[in-house]
Amino acid sequence: MTVVTDGGLRGLHDTLESAYLALLAQGSARHFERRRDGYTLVGFAGLASPSMNRVASIDVPPARIGEMVEDAHDLFRERGLPWCVHVTPFTRPSDLESRLGRFRLLSELSVMVHDPAMQPRARPRAAPGDLRVRELEARELPLFLNVTLETFGMSRGFFPGLLDITAGWVESGGRAYVAELDGEVVGCGLLSRSEDVGGVYNMGTKPSARRRGVATAILRRIIRDQEESGGGLLTLQVTRDAYAEALYRSLGFERAYSWRLLAPRTYH
Repeated sequence: MTVVTDGGLRGLHDTLESAYLALLAQGSARHFERRRDGYTLVGFAGLASPSMNRVASIDVPPARIGEMVEDAHDLFRERGLPWCVHVTPFTRPSDLESRLGRFRLLSELSVMVHDPAMQPRARPRAAPGDLRVRELEARELPLFLNVTLETFGMSRGFFPGLLDITAGWVESGGRAYVAELDGEVVGCGLLSRSEDVGGVYNMGTKPSARRRGVATAILRRIIRDQEESGGGLLTLQVTRDAYAEALYRSLGFERAYSWRLLAPRTYH
């Protein structure tokens, strides 16, 4: 991969972490955070998703792990939110996961970065009809969120919080897309920018339209728009070793590193 060399991996990690935390704070009154010496607690009021309420950017001595966990427990319990600990290859102490005995693995994600020098290898499967990708106007964001909820099988209770966050991202320069097949909306994707880093989020296809080139079409449009807007880093996160990871690799993305989300077993 030409975008990231081994010597620059820590720098890439720090850049992406900083950009992600900045992105979360863009435009949403629901966002809250508590910065401590060695870690950050970040979350969204009213959004009961543990992956959106987390302990991040961790660099603490082993003696302070208990303090960090209790701090997170108090903050998120006060707001009635589930939460998790975000562990990356550069988390310190490096054996933090083994020290979190009352935690379980929530998910493991690959952080992938687009290499503009790599020519896409994917050829979308022929769709039985007219497939097009279009960017939405701000007033159409409810449509985007409806597709997102259906695609990921999420509860309608997430709608207000996700709409508020997505609107903030779009107001800050983000771009929301849907894919339409024969006039029906069947997929979605979002391009957000923060600190000169482009991030791909909410990439999904309705179950009835999967494996038919929908995600490929959306991501190609995102890559094109990223390049036309000045380029720079383009990154996304996907469940490690899932089918989608192979698809993204065929479009010029490479895994830079992986990180894990750990949820407490006994705390809310």
